[in-house]
Amino acid sequence: MSVKYQTKPLLNYIDRYVALNPAEVLLVEKYFKPQFFAKGEIVLLEGEETKWIAFITEGILRAYHKVKKMEVTLHFRQENDFVGPFTKYSNRLRSPHTWQALEHTQVLLIAKEDHLQLMEHSQNYQNFIMMLLEQTLTHAHFRMESLLSLGAKERYLEFLKNNPKMTDRINQYQLATYLGVTSQSLSRLRNEEYRKKKSST
Repeated sequence: MSVKYQTKPLLNYIDRYVALNPAEVLLVEKYFKPQFFAKGEIVLLEGEETKWIAFITEGILRAYHKVKKMEVTLHFRQENDFVGPFTKYSNRLRSPHTWQALEHTQVLLIAKEDHLQLMEHSQNYQNFIMMLLEQTLTHAHFRMESLLSLGAKERYLEFLKNNPKMTDRINQYQLATYLGVTSQSLSRLRNEEYRKKKSST
């Protein structure tokens, strides 16, 4: 499989935000390398140095950490999402959580040092990363607001609205640890919504 074909999903995604010139496209194709993670595989352990940035072309990764032996899920990342530190200020950063593949997952990896080189030699790519950072901060803000101001039912409905297809790809326990509820509470919420939809049809 050619490098150009392998990096096409990434280049298509970047093209939504900025237009890379031919030389910049070649740099992306040079630095990003395909990597496969099997379902259930631990991609990165909490406390390990993060030496790469990944763009997901297929599959789902989950970020979680343990609080008093209980798992707390921070993020789900799927197709067209990035995982990893973007800027030079994150050099030698250790991962604050564990990343696990929830499906057979295909990514494009770039070493942090190569990523800094890419940003240094591509102004358009650097602009793209700045847009992603802004999106990441906005998402983190809404995530915190959701946990602080919404009840369990509202958080569940919000997740369904924003991620309509993901609930079929993650199990109940993983979703419960993301919403901050028990599996039993989530089961009740799902049953309530199912009965409500059934009675309205």
